[in-house]
Amino acid sequence: MLASQIEVGKLYVIRHHDGKFYVVRADYIKNYNTYSGYGSTGRVSRSMKHYVCTKLATGRQIEVKSAAKFRREVTPENAVL
Repeated sequence: MLASQIEVGKLYVIRHHDGKFYVVRADYIKNYNTYSGYGSTGRVSRSMKHYVCTKLATGRQIEVKSAAKFRREVTPENAVL
């Protein structure tokens, strides 16, 4: 999915780094401004987003570092994998 399609409070299926699919709720979005020492002009700034989500199966919070990990939005009725 694209970063513009992800909304806080909705349910999504994600692919976790362990290769499994989980149903999560997007809690909030962290915005980072990072600086790199590499580049032709010295310090290069870039903006990053991390998505803090709660796994519905366990209730634990995870941090998803890419919007590409989100597969699709689900409704509460069909949130079981």
